[in-house]
Amino acid sequence: MTIVKLSPSRELPYIWNEFETHFRPRRRHRMHRNFHHGTAHTWSPAIDLREDETRYVLEAEIPGLNKKDIQLSLEESMLTISGKKSESQETKKSLKSYCQERAYGEFSRQIRLNDAVDSDNVQAHYKNGILTVVLQKSKKSQLKEIPVKLK
Repeated sequence: MTIVKLSPSRELPYIWNEFETHFRPRRRHRMHRNFHHGTAHTWSPAIDLREDETRYVLEAEIPGLNKKDIQLSLEESMLTISGKKSESQETKKSLKSYCQERAYGEFSRQIRLNDAVDSDNVQAHYKNGILTVVLQKSKKSQLKEIPVKLK
C-alpha cells in the first residue's frame, strides 16, 4: 500500500471547483479545471431526468457530435453516458484561438437510477444535439398497490 502525503494547498482548488459545481447557478455545460490531473479540462453534458410509473426518460445536451461519438452503458441501475467531442483539426491548425468557451475532449456522466431497469428494453436516439434515452423499469420495481381488506 502506498501512502500519499496530503497537500491541502494542492487539493483546495479542486475542492473549490467541486463546491461551485453544486452551488452556483447551473451553466449550460459544467466545465472546470481539473487540478487533480494536471491542466486538462473536463466537461459533462447537462441532463434532464424524468420518470413515471413505468419508465425513465433522460435528455442530455451534447451538441456537435455524431452518433458514433457517444457510448451508453447500463449496469444494474447505473447508466453511463460517455464520448469524445473533438475540435476540428482544420480550425485548430489554421486559426489562433482568441476566445474559446466551448468544451472539447472526453466526457463521462453516470446517473444512478432509483429502480431496476429492463436492460433489454432501452431506446436511445440523438437528434439536433439532444440525446434522448428511454429506460423501461423492470416489472419487479414497478409500484403495485395491494388492497387492504378489513376482517
